[in-house]
Amino acid sequence: MLYNLLGRPVDVIVIIICIWMFARTASGAVSLTAVQVSAESAWYEREYFRFFSSAFAHGGIMHIGFNMSTLYTVGQVEPGYGSVVYLTYTVALVYLCGVFASLISIAMARCGGEAGGAASAQRVLQPAVGYSAVLFAWMVVSTAQRESYCPVPMAPGLCLPTWRVPLPLTGGITVPVNLAPFLSLAFI
Repeated sequence: MLYNLLGRPVDVIVIIICIWMFARTASGAVSLTAVQVSAESAWYEREYFRFFSSAFAHGGIMHIGFNMSTLYTVGQVEPGYGSVVYLTYTVALVYLCGVFASLISIAMARCGGEAGGAASAQRVLQPAVGYSAVLFAWMVVSTAQRESYCPVPMAPGLCLPTWRVPLPLTGGITVPVNLAPFLSLAFI
């Protein structure tokens, strides 16, 4: 195990931060509510640090166990990009995942409208923690850079192509899209 981590300093740092944060929250030294992200805490209370802190906090031993084992086993990404580029992308993805998690809860609350009442208000308060979204974002990034990707190990022939989707009003700029990460969610 240690041998596999030697060429992945960013992954090692992420694992250490997540374990440290888990130890702090599990021991009660830091409340999980003090580091989780929600639309209310991030946007209304302007606690923007939560976009970062929430990714490294986990809600239980199974939560951190699955996330860190996934980071360890899927860790072929860092050597492929190089540690500096991988670190840059990872910091950006951690931030963006926190932002999107809180924006999704705002959108869900607004979709509930007046009829949503208390349920809509609860969506704004809904907290998020964990590194799962960052792992999923890395899956999206890495599959979009391949011609095709096979998301189901038991079905190696089930490969999905990467399409170039044109962005409207951009004069022909396209974005690579592969649906494999979304299909793999069904098998997790």
